[in-house]
Amino acid sequence: MKRMAQRLRRLSRRPEARHVGILTFGSIAAQVVLLATTPWLSRLFGPDSFGLFSLMLSISTIGERWWALL
Repeated sequence: MKRMAQRLRRLSRRPEARHVGILTFGSIAAQVVLLATTPWLSRLFGPDSFGLFSLMLSISTIGERWWALL
């Protein structure tokens, strides 16, 4: 057990591990915000608005990826 703790401590000092931790925490925080605001947004907007938003998000994502390839 002590050996495993030493390995984890050594790994946590590496910049790559720190960057992975920051990205993981950011992803988790974004999901928590989404889950927390979903009930409020579903009462504020109807299904047609969500569908339109999803369509525009898909188009813009495809356009962004296409533009990045140029």
